[in-house]
Amino acid sequence: MSAEKKEQDASNSGPVHVIVTFSVKEDKYDAFMEAVKPMIVATNKEKGCSRYNIHCDQKNKCKVVMVEQWESQDCLNKHLQQPHVKTFNEKQKAQGMAAGVPQIFFCGGPVIDLE
Repeated sequence: MSAEKKEQDASNSGPVHVIVTFSVKEDKYDAFMEAVKPMIVATNKEKGCSRYNIHCDQKNKCKVVMVEQWESQDCLNKHLQQPHVKTFNEKQKAQGMAAGVPQIFFCGGPVIDLE
């Protein structure tokens, strides 16, 4: 088995956690929430989605964190091709909802095993 194939198999073998941070413009907050809700509802019905929702900072609602958990990289890859994801991305870009470029962190499973 090639090194590339082993790496690909390893990336698909376990859960994937994604954290996305947004700074939403204050005057675009309501539009952001309206645009993101259908994506969240649809995504939670997707195969392989264990967790997918947004959370706002308690002191500044415009600091938004999206927390995702996927059964595998394959499930995440399929999610990224869904029409509801594309629709949200197009809307938030076209309407200039974010104050900057969202930060995206792709993580594997937990580093510390609690068992």
